[in-house]
Amino acid sequence: MLSSQNLIKIIKLGVYISLLASLVYISQTIFGTVFGKMIYFQVVIEIVLPFFVYLMIFYKNYRPKIDLLTKLILLFFGIIFVSSIFGVNWSQSFWGEPSRMRGIFTLLHLLAFYFYIITVFRTKKEKKQLIFFILLVGFAMAIFGFFERLYPQINIDKTSMKSSTEHRVMSTTGNSIFFAGFLLFMVFLSIYYFFIEEQRYRWIFLVGASFFTLILFYTGTRAAFVGFVIGIFFIFLYLFLIARKKQKIIILSIFIIFIISLFGIFGLSKMNIGDNKLINFNRLTELSISDMDGSIKGRLLLWKISLSPFKERLFLGWGMENFDYVFDKYYDPHFLINGVNETFSDRAHNIFIDVAIMTGIFGLMIFLAIFVYSGITFLKKGYFKKENAPLFGLLAGLAGYMFFSVDSPSVNIMIFFMLALFYLCFNNNDLQVASHELRNKKAWFFVFLLPAVLSIYFFNIKPLYAGIDFIKFRYTENFEEKKSLSENFLSTPIYRNDIDLLFSNNSFLGNGKDDIELRQWEIYKAIEVLEKNQNLEKNFSSLFLLGNLYLRKGSIFKDNNDFIKALDYYNKALQVSPKRQPVMFQMGTTYLLLDKIDDAVSILQKALVLDESIGQAHWRLGIAYSTAGEEGDAYTEFKKSMNLGFFGTIESESIKVASLCEKFRDSKCELKQIANIYELRRASDPKNIENFKMLVNVYIELQNYGQAKEYLLELINLDPSLKSEGEALLKQLEG
Repeated sequence: MLSSQNLIKIIKLGVYISLLASLVYISQTIFGTVFGKMIYFQVVIEIVLPFFVYLMIFYKNYRPKIDLLTKLILLFFGIIFVSSIFGVNWSQSFWGEPSRMRGIFTLLHLLAFYFYIITVFRTKKEKKQLIFFILLVGFAMAIFGFFERLYPQINIDKTSMKSSTEHRVMSTTGNSIFFAGFLLFMVFLSIYYFFIEEQRYRWIFLVGASFFTLILFYTGTRAAFVGFVIGIFFIFLYLFLIARKKQKIIILSIFIIFIISLFGIFGLSKMNIGDNKLINFNRLTELSISDMDGSIKGRLLLWKISLSPFKERLFLGWGMENFDYVFDKYYDPHFLINGVNETFSDRAHNIFIDVAIMTGIFGLMIFLAIFVYSGITFLKKGYFKKENAPLFGLLAGLAGYMFFSVDSPSVNIMIFFMLALFYLCFNNNDLQVASHELRNKKAWFFVFLLPAVLSIYFFNIKPLYAGIDFIKFRYTENFEEKKSLSENFLSTPIYRNDIDLLFSNNSFLGNGKDDIELRQWEIYKAIEVLEKNQNLEKNFSSLFLLGNLYLRKGSIFKDNNDFIKALDYYNKALQVSPKRQPVMFQMGTTYLLLDKIDDAVSILQKALVLDESIGQAHWRLGIAYSTAGEEGDAYTEFKKSMNLGFFGTIESESIKVASLCEKFRDSKCELKQIANIYELRRASDPKNIENFKMLVNVYIELQNYGQAKEYLLELINLDPSLKSEGEALLKQLEG
């Protein structure tokens, strides 16, 4: 069984099975398209590992050559280790986060994957078979993406579902950006296969590349589109440099036709003929600086704040997966303008900046050296040939994509697949060694097997089931079952901080809000697990969440000591992230509950000064002024808030503000803003009769009689006792 040929077959099979990871989606666990996917990949890699180690130790002829590319990769891993050891959170660096799965532990599996490929895929035929297989995987995902475009309801992430003409497909990756990055590889590998295949059917792979491109466009991912255009340009440039004079004219002509076709396709999309779901790529062309959407502005701001932390830890960086510490410390108040979700980030949306922040200047230099070395090698004599043009284009296109994007499991796997493919192109690895078996060495295999089995169970299966138990916990209504499940997932040491935060955030939101005993247990348990966090004083998310939990606890159980405790944690959170307005908003609320109105006004004024373009900042300050009895100042702030498009999120506050605005208003413009408040309340409470009465009155005053009639009819349906009075008013409106 342990002959060299059998070992090679097992390793090959493991590589093929691991490449199925992109198709994996485990809905029963947390982050099923990321965490579940990479747990699958890691388990497969670890199953194969004892066979690979045995082959490397006892069959020396099969050891791959450690070329310069491999040395650079190994050096980069060495820098990752050093930067993480001296970073701000070694545990997070090593294990990573289940929402990302790019800690050192996962990266080591990707490195093993690289070595598996360069060791056992030695011939041109084997290389072609491997590429063909990954293209089949990609085709299956693309087919799913195509039908997802036609029928968005089959999307695995229902929260992002839109109409067919706007829906950004994501297939089994769970994120359109992730899927687009994966498709970028499929496009260029299809073109590459066209060049290396000698049979007539090779033209099918150009059709496949076109299909992958179409689905890439359906993702609506501008980073991938930029990468695609850059990659295609470099393919043509590469071919142009190789070609003879007459061929140069042909290549240039084809390139011009390609550019014209691309503009034609987007022209049709802009015309939007009949809202055709198959020809709508408008999001890809929305790149003007003057009309940037929130995502582009947010990313530019992320890049801007990254310079200072890079200089602060210039040589060793902050450690892998520690960008969130950077973001918290250097948080810019302008992030809030794009929504509260933009006030948290663990990535710069630029992989090169991520590498620079996490590993320092040395890590960035080696990372770039891997790209530069690969590109230069493709231009050297012996490698400067037509068939390598798509790989050269892929390298350039990937760099373009990485400049505007984040990493993902499928893309990370494909990056190491690409590097292994480069190795096979750069090295003559076609070494035939006779199969033989070392009979007196078999016992060693079990020595290698034991740590792999332990790792599979403790570092993969147990965390996976912890995630499964958490999902069960969220959906069960049985109190005793909740407690039992929580004991299971909260006792898992791997990814402990992330699971603690998931549990505590769930407790704060309050799934058990109708059961006071469950509510009390959830909040007390969440506080208990967060306060045990060994890295608590540096962890903004945990400190902020603890403040929120104590605020919620005090509000429910009417204990001012909890409000004081909440303020303590909010102050600690501000020490970590001094310009975080959401913390100040919560502090303002807490001070009001403690009747410390001057303190509330003071902290909310401070939040407003940080960025006066934030509507919520004006709203919160207005609430504080209103509580203090300063109605004029309150009205001024509410007016500014509504002009900025913020109308509150708490119904009781909004109704109070609407009444105040009616008292002070001096124009129809403000009356429209009052109508907006009631419209929002109607959406959240569609059976509130008083809300409909106010809407009818407001729209009558605005002389929008059509809208007033619509709400009057709804009001009569809700309260039949108003029928006679309502019908009389209807006649007046119709008259």
